[in-house]
Amino acid sequence: MTKSSCAITVVPAAAPHHPAPGINDPAISELIGASISSNTRRAYRGALDRLDAWLNGRPVEDGTLADWIAHLHGQGLSAATASLAVAAARFRSRMSGREDPAGPVTGRTLAGIRRSSIGRGRGQVAGVIWEMADEAVTEAVEENTLRGLRDAALISVASDGLLRVSEVVAINADDIERDPDGSAVLHIQKSKTDQEGMGATCYLGPNTMAVLDAWMESAGIGRDGGNPDDPVFRSVRKGGAIGGKLSDRSARAIVTARCGLSIPGRVSGHSLRVGSAISLARAGASLVELQQAGRWKSPAMPALYTRGEAARRGPVARLRHGQENGRRPAAADPLEVGDLPVPASAEKENGEARKEPGRDAGGGPCAEPCAENSLTPGIRSNGVKTADSTTLRKACLAGSPPKARESSPDRVTERYWPDWPMSNPVGASAAGPPAA
Repeated sequence: MTKSSCAITVVPAAAPHHPAPGINDPAISELIGASISSNTRRAYRGALDRLDAWLNGRPVEDGTLADWIAHLHGQGLSAATASLAVAAARFRSRMSGREDPAGPVTGRTLAGIRRSSIGRGRGQVAGVIWEMADEAVTEAVEENTLRGLRDAALISVASDGLLRVSEVVAINADDIERDPDGSAVLHIQKSKTDQEGMGATCYLGPNTMAVLDAWMESAGIGRDGGNPDDPVFRSVRKGGAIGGKLSDRSARAIVTARCGLSIPGRVSGHSLRVGSAISLARAGASLVELQQAGRWKSPAMPALYTRGEAARRGPVARLRHGQENGRRPAAADPLEVGDLPVPASAEKENGEARKEPGRDAGGGPCAEPCAENSLTPGIRSNGVKTADSTTLRKACLAGSPPKARESSPDRVTERYWPDWPMSNPVGASAAGPPAA
């Protein structure tokens, strides 16, 4: 195999064998390369370069291929690395009209490697669940920078759509179909499991679209008269200049940097996809719904990602231990005790009347009902991150919203703090979201 920027050029692995007629035609070679993803092409090239260097001119046969993957295993590499080497060798041989080199010896060797490699390798990545993604988005938005807006939009879109990194960076301005309620449908043109480009769709909520629109407007992406094929997620140079399309590596680095500091385990670009699957399972989604949301061809992967939630919702948890929806009913939040009914004998304490929730110091109603904002500290009743319940309660009792934080784009503020809208244009300095 030789390297090419746009295709895999198929060549015979040994002199005695000849490729199928026409296989050296550049057009055919290019089409063969286009039949697999760019990531797969890169992985195959690397695997075959290492294999050819080790073979040193010997032919690729069942015995030598088995020797090679046994060597990889002996070097401490994972079963996935051995599987990749076999897949790459088989692909090249098939495309060159040669006999499949992976015979029974290679097959049994690979099976033994898989059995003896349990626990070896990097393992499953940690999942960034919805709440964690919301925290990362909020922190990125509060930086009040173009990079922060871009990163917030990327994380939010990937979380909503259960997107792979390659799918996120491939989004163009014309792929987003906006609806009147502020939500949108994202058209995924091609993905890892859809190499023929049949296409798929996923839903982006109004909150996510507010952040995405703020980024696109600030960066001048998708404006009227612009190119509909403009990539949505692009690099931001020093000084705020907008560059070209983000690479897969850059997108992974953004997710790792933004989400990895406060999450135990290994975080990667795939963590948002895994975490959204976990969050859906916690919310009661079936395996079929998970498979549809993540566009998996098989239920095996979503079942693997959500096996912990499946156990928590299983028959032992429900029937023996009384779990409800995978969780025991939570104990009362001590922050919410003030909202519970108080006996008449306790109405007065230290000679001072107890103030009723939802009323100001003078007994009049405040602008914000406390009950709406005190369900869970840091999360609104609709799941949107907001100020914590203590801050909101104090604001309600005082009859005014929490103290505002300065400078955040108004569309983003409306996404996370819809009760305190701003009228200033994106990027203008103004009173922003409430202090958390």
